[in-house]
Amino acid sequence: MGFRSTVALISAFGLCVVVACDRSREPQTEPQTYTSTTTTASAVTTPPAAVETAPTKPVPPTATATRGYTPKLVPMKGQRGLVTFDVQLPQVDGGNAAARDRFNQGMQTALDDLIHEFSDRKEGAQISAGGLWPGPESSRVTGITEHLLAGVAVFLWDVHAAHPTRSLATVVINTATAQPITFADVFPNQDVARARLGELVPQLDSTGRLHHNSLEHEKFLNWLPTPDGLRVYVDVSHAVGGFAAVTVPWDKIRDLVAPGELAILVS
Repeated sequence: MGFRSTVALISAFGLCVVVACDRSREPQTEPQTYTSTTTTASAVTTPPAAVETAPTKPVPPTATATRGYTPKLVPMKGQRGLVTFDVQLPQVDGGNAAARDRFNQGMQTALDDLIHEFSDRKEGAQISAGGLWPGPESSRVTGITEHLLAGVAVFLWDVHAAHPTRSLATVVINTATAQPITFADVFPNQDVARARLGELVPQLDSTGRLHHNSLEHEKFLNWLPTPDGLRVYVDVSHAVGGFAAVTVPWDKIRDLVAPGELAILVS
């Protein structure tokens, strides 16, 4: 954990996307080369990269088409320099054009910046579709509601080290404003919110991976709203899966959420 960091990524539209990974480099700006085909989310399955067996719990499902939006996974395959990639990006069709484009661009930025991370490595890098353990939990559109679009992208990258590493990005867009919903939007007092989450998350982690971890410095920048609570993705070591996903019930943090924000997140 000591060498892991969180990198904030900024898209051409001003959208903040968070990707957690093992290394941090200054992004490059050379053009990308892609080929893509489109399939529906229900037709594409990305097996999780399990590292060991453990009891599993249901994870938030892929969203169903609603309110004019249709979720999908777009396979993106190509090469830039010595970096090759073969991944699946959550995207949406239809609906409000500004909100749809902002969501789709956020997911594209997550991939672009990860490619930039390794573009100057002489040994090259391979980026592929990844999954979380325990699973199955992989890249998908997780929420389409009256007020938001939400999704998660999971990547597995290999730089010829002892083991491949996971990176993860979450995107949450307010469909009325076509703007990202940030941690600061949800929690006006971020320090208090992070302290509360730091206490609750290890207690709620059913896998036991966080029971003895201090989350004092965890920023909780990777998160998704669900009907049951705030689902956070905490960076953990490769040996235990790369990320621990924990859902914190709204009742335990409702008093910290900005007025009116909960109605947007849970609708």
